[in-house]
Amino acid sequence: MNNAGKKSWKKPAAGAFALVLIVGACLFFGGSGEALRAQDLKREGKTEAIEFVTGNYKTYLSSLEDVENILKGAIAKYDTDGLFRVDIDEEELKKKGSTSPIIVKNDGSANMIKYVSMYGEGVGTGFYPSKGIPSGLVGMAFEKEITIKKRVVAEDKLKDWESVLSDITKDKEKNQVYTVVAGDCLGVVAEKLDMKLDRLLELNNFEDEGEILHVGDELVVSVPEPDLSILSNVVSTSEEEYKADTEYKLNDSWYTTQSVTLSEGTIGRRVATTSTVSRNGRESTKSLIASVILEESVPDVVEKGTQEPPTYIKPIRGGRFSSGFAMRWGKMHKGVDWACGTGTPVFASCGGTVVRADYSGSYGYVVYINHPDGRQTRYAHNSKLACHVGQQVKQGEVIAYSGSTGNSTGPHVHFEILIGGTQVNPLKYLQ
Repeated sequence: MNNAGKKSWKKPAAGAFALVLIVGACLFFGGSGEALRAQDLKREGKTEAIEFVTGNYKTYLSSLEDVENILKGAIAKYDTDGLFRVDIDEEELKKKGSTSPIIVKNDGSANMIKYVSMYGEGVGTGFYPSKGIPSGLVGMAFEKEITIKKRVVAEDKLKDWESVLSDITKDKEKNQVYTVVAGDCLGVVAEKLDMKLDRLLELNNFEDEGEILHVGDELVVSVPEPDLSILSNVVSTSEEEYKADTEYKLNDSWYTTQSVTLSEGTIGRRVATTSTVSRNGRESTKSLIASVILEESVPDVVEKGTQEPPTYIKPIRGGRFSSGFAMRWGKMHKGVDWACGTGTPVFASCGGTVVRADYSGSYGYVVYINHPDGRQTRYAHNSKLACHVGQQVKQGEVIAYSGSTGNSTGPHVHFEILIGGTQVNPLKYLQ
């Protein structure tokens, strides 16, 4: 038999059969590995999910589409014309397992809100197109970073996007207040509450951290706000009146509390372009980014002091506050009292010169001190004096010992502050 032209057949190796079987299985199931994984998770009561985190808020959603629906719904409240969109980097999510959505302009131009955060309150004019400054809504951003990650979680942890959108964009609480105590200043309060000083100033409409606080004052330390806060930047141009910044002439012999207007300026007019940054629709900062002067404004000229004024402290340690600056027994009680044991040391509330130290009728043994800022303090009903007329005393120096001399119902310290010869409420001036 002629076997010419026939190819001989060889039995394939066992490894080749295994390879064929694996390839065949993959082709037959067509990516069913994911399906099998899903079935395994379902049997365990689990599922693949997207973890959504911003600030202290965390939830789980079934898909990226749910995340997009939430974020689109959140910005739509402030972007009624649909100028912006949410951008989620799916490639980064696949490679790194997490990503952070951002808000971008649909037309691909720069999101001006970024320049606000980078360069201060305003948007630098140098970043605008040379053809002119855009107007209207020019920037949006999420105030806090949003992180999304792939997770495996129990099925009952999944939330539907509509309820998450409602929950994450609604105000959560009432105004929270802080009551000022002795020793507080704005910087101290901010540190106590672990909050930014600028935020504390903003919430209480204070110009700077030098605002004087008094014991018992209430400060707003938080306001109702949602878990997901949206920043928006609107640029507008209009003609307006304006006032030039005040010019100051410094006087090193005056206290910072002293000032006098040397000359009053004038109101000017300009075409002003402003950037208004709002937080959840409420104005946060407003700044001038460009202007054309129509009529120049002349500034006010003010002379002001540079020396820090003296401070006042409580004249005793401890004691029980027993009487305030108010009507008492049908007449005005022009000081404050602290009940304390006889012989309690009485301190100079502020440094100065002793101008009287003797027995004075209803005041009993009394001390008068004149201070560098023109004020005077009085300390009455003492059992013993520890200073003399003409003596220079420092703040906190012992000047007397408490008692019940003069017109007194029991041992205590009676304390007064006088400005221009008239008693004022001391509690407003104590540090």
